[in-house]
Amino acid sequence: MQDRKKFYNNQITKMQQLAKNPYYGERFAFLNKSQIRINQKMRNNSPYLNKVHLTPFAGLMNDPNGLVYKDGYYYIFYQNVPQIAMHKTKLWSAYRTKDFQNFENLEVQIVPSIPNDWDGVFSGGALNYQNQIYAYYTGNTKTWLNEQEFERGSATIVTKFDDQKHHFEDKKVLFEVDKTIYTGDFRDPFPFIKNNQFYLFHGAQLKNTKKGVISIYESNFPDRDFKFKGTLEIQNFQTPDAYMYECPIFFELNGYDVLSFSTQGQKFFKNQNEKNDNVVLLLGKMDWENLIFEVEKVSHADLGFDFYAPQIFHNTPNDEIIYLGWAAKPQDLEAATFDDGYAHHMNFPRLLTIKEGILFQRPYQIQKLQNDDKQKISHLQKLENKAYFLDLKTKEQNFEIKISNDLGDQIKIDYQNQIFKVDRSLMSIWQSPETGLAFERNISKIDSLEIILDTSFIEIFINQGQEVFSSKFFITNNKKLELQNIEGTIMSLKEFQIENPNPKTIILPGEALIDKYQINGKVLEKVGGAPLNVCGAIGLLNSRAYFLGTIGNDAYGKQIQEFFVNNHLNSDFLSITKKPTTIANVILDQTGERNFTFQRGADQELELKNDLKFDALVLSSATAFLGGKLLDTYYKLAHQAQKEQKLIFFDPNYRDALYGENLAHFRNLALEFIDFANVIKLSDEELELIFNLKLEEIQQLNLKYQDKIFLITLGAEGTLVYFKGQTKIIPSITAKVEDTTGAGDSFFGYFIAQFVEHDFDFSNLKIKDFAHIVLKANICASFVISKPGAIESLPTVQEIEKKFNEKLIQES
Repeated sequence: MQDRKKFYNNQITKMQQLAKNPYYGERFAFLNKSQIRINQKMRNNSPYLNKVHLTPFAGLMNDPNGLVYKDGYYYIFYQNVPQIAMHKTKLWSAYRTKDFQNFENLEVQIVPSIPNDWDGVFSGGALNYQNQIYAYYTGNTKTWLNEQEFERGSATIVTKFDDQKHHFEDKKVLFEVDKTIYTGDFRDPFPFIKNNQFYLFHGAQLKNTKKGVISIYESNFPDRDFKFKGTLEIQNFQTPDAYMYECPIFFELNGYDVLSFSTQGQKFFKNQNEKNDNVVLLLGKMDWENLIFEVEKVSHADLGFDFYAPQIFHNTPNDEIIYLGWAAKPQDLEAATFDDGYAHHMNFPRLLTIKEGILFQRPYQIQKLQNDDKQKISHLQKLENKAYFLDLKTKEQNFEIKISNDLGDQIKIDYQNQIFKVDRSLMSIWQSPETGLAFERNISKIDSLEIILDTSFIEIFINQGQEVFSSKFFITNNKKLELQNIEGTIMSLKEFQIENPNPKTIILPGEALIDKYQINGKVLEKVGGAPLNVCGAIGLLNSRAYFLGTIGNDAYGKQIQEFFVNNHLNSDFLSITKKPTTIANVILDQTGERNFTFQRGADQELELKNDLKFDALVLSSATAFLGGKLLDTYYKLAHQAQKEQKLIFFDPNYRDALYGENLAHFRNLALEFIDFANVIKLSDEELELIFNLKLEEIQQLNLKYQDKIFLITLGAEGTLVYFKGQTKIIPSITAKVEDTTGAGDSFFGYFIAQFVEHDFDFSNLKIKDFAHIVLKANICASFVISKPGAIESLPTVQEIEKKFNEKLIQES
């Protein structure tokens, strides 16, 4: 228990320190597109990533927003902090789906951009009115009174969504909070149309009592002239301790008016490890004229740890009410997934129905996800890396369900003496111990359970959905399921399929060859070639990096082909020629530095017969300047990239064994391609060789190359960045040197992978805007030099981020 507590507390401390760092925490940190792509990559590799629960495309997920159906698509907007898995300035991002199986990631949709939403795009709802989506949200502002205190501002804002371009049009402020009635805690507008009137429900806090209420505005139009109608009186329901109501929603179902909202501060299950943030569903009747809601029945949306801030689809083709919540609580920090670049997810969508005055919640269209592998569940069931659906019946009124690993880590669910208890105190990694590690709920009788069991989340639908209990669970390694006094069936579920926008296409013409190392009198053969090494480093982040090259139809060529397969490299443009595969003989000295001799062959035969479409061109071949068709291809692609205003990255990759006797030829070609390039990587030796300049004379480049970025690698000292007369040395990361073969290539590749994400405007660019990219590239290279080889020695993105974050904390 102490080890779990220590890890959790250390992790939370680290998370809070990083969230305060300007790199993640300053107002416009959400514009750091390379960090967002890194988070997305780590998220996709997380062992905890759920299969049938929507997670953010990157960073932190908060409330679902603006759920609306239009032209066959269900739109799911959500609050998001994409640059870090912590609560910072909020944006809206989105998914859309036709079937709740296949989703399209629309990424970021609304960002703070006007004075009224400067400190965050908060929650709200949406309407599809006359074939136009109107989204309503709260614009959050803060007026700081001193270093600790601020006054919150709140504006209700409407914006139209163009579902063809996936773009929101101009924002319009409808009104600001009336601070004679409410405090600045006034948010989450939910639209509802009744008798041709447009109503906006808001969660609010009364100024005089500091208690939670619902405020309603009305208009004859969806996007103007909203007037205050009043504060809703809710009869037969009291929440004396609720200091705030959030995320109200209203709908009509089976003859009832239904009001749902999230309460803050009110405890409904006292002495049972209680949380302060709960969601209620009130069935009753709405008196629109007098603004009175008369409650007939109270239901809890979820009895568990992880459900909050739900929204609904209420304009569906079959008039279904689909209820979608956020699987977290406002104060939750997610220690288990932070290092994987994301936090939180949605609950599974729920279909709401009312029968004989009882509200039921059932997993929406779960049958469409069920695979054809249904079997009787055993008392001990091995769990694979899948999501499952369990249909269970109780044999006795006492039962137990346990998910565990071989280390004894577990989450335990048991039912005894009408007490339903979920204990997650022995999980591998704790989640939100501040609000209790074990919850108990009084349920008089349980006959059946329908369970969605995902990678790190369980939703239990009790008695056909009369009650629901949701909980995250974080258990490492192989998991197993154990059951006592309960039986039924288990089947796997089809994983949600997410279609992401295509990443930038990056092409790298050059040589793929065999490096022959002379080590202690032995010969070690490894696949290499500078462009291939750079391509591998780009591939850490980008799946559309394409190496363009030719190899021989020989044993070495086959070795290279196998290397592509084993390292998941794209071989679409890897061609075979009659010439033998190129070989580089590498001799390492005691410091890991290299000397080369070359046997040139197939690489010179690269020829492109068709134009290629790409976003960035990387010219980093060591052999191209020897001539042949490869050099012709260099020229062709450079001219195309220049004409189409694509980014060009250039590394001349000087090799004394190739050009030592013809320096003038090498220098002339290098200068020619530097003219083409936007970003140039050189060693300090190459700087002197090409320009006849020492490092201290680098300012002379400003006379001709003011609009180009120069990255001068300095070995153990780091990288000198030169741009528009500015210089800055980004230090290296200390590492034991074993082989420098892939150092420069891995540095350049990881720099490129990050840099292309940003679409930087060079006219306004400053070194500080991309210094973090250089540092992470240095970190990448520090891993590579500690092992022999290049691509095989590349670190994971998680390893790079860990070192980067450690450095941020050290320097803060």
